[in-house]
Amino acid sequence: MQINPVSFYNPNNIQRHKPVAFGFNYGEVLDNKGNLKYKVLSDYMRSDLEWDRIAEVFESKFPGDEKVNFFVIGCSSGEEVFSYIMKLKTALGDRFKKYMKIVGIDINENNILTAKHGIIPMSVHEKNKIENRTNGNINEFLEYEKVNSFLYLSRPKSILTENSCFYRGDIRDIIDNLPEDRVILSCRNMWQYIPRKDQETLLKKLAEKYDGKQFILQIGKTDISNHDGIELLLRRYGFCPNGTDYMYEKTERGTYKNNYHSVTETYAS
Repeated sequence: MQINPVSFYNPNNIQRHKPVAFGFNYGEVLDNKGNLKYKVLSDYMRSDLEWDRIAEVFESKFPGDEKVNFFVIGCSSGEEVFSYIMKLKTALGDRFKKYMKIVGIDINENNILTAKHGIIPMSVHEKNKIENRTNGNINEFLEYEKVNSFLYLSRPKSILTENSCFYRGDIRDIIDNLPEDRVILSCRNMWQYIPRKDQETLLKKLAEKYDGKQFILQIGKTDISNHDGIELLLRRYGFCPNGTDYMYEKTERGTYKNNYHSVTETYAS
């Protein structure tokens, strides 16, 4: 892969980007004159998902060959969308197609442009994670070129770009237009940025829309650690952990059950 000269990665010069990014791998890639070339906004194969169980859980919830509608809201610069494709293709072979295309949506136009642009900084740690979780087949999915001892630049291959699409949007505007059934909605590490009133409105709409339907909702680690109330709201509106980290399914209306207790709660007015 031919790339422009890049000389430096600055993981500390991040504060002005942080409000519009949901990842942990923040930083900047500069050219040899100190000009900004690329922003690092997120990670491939982020560590707060059980990647080795993803395909198994999805297949259990969505058996058969019928289309599954997969949305990643707060997709940042595209790494998580591409990570899902890599893992599903590795685990399922050609059967991964029923989950495609994965739709990535982000409120920040610059994030979407980065995802579409297709040149994504990748740390050595990320490269190792991809190799481990694709059974060593990273070259099936990415072109990449080493910049220095801890940084690569990667470019998604056609198997990733042809099975994904990205556009700008706000979760508060798109919930009503989601498909009626067989939906995976990944809204990870973004709830802390949404006002409490809007959180309640969104979860109530999802609960009513997908009551009795095949539906999975994924949130992220920072949604739990930075927001004490999100789990209570999920419980209130009938979303139950399905045994996989940060993944929830809809139970009977207003009822939350797990192995430890069973409670019935009414919807908030």
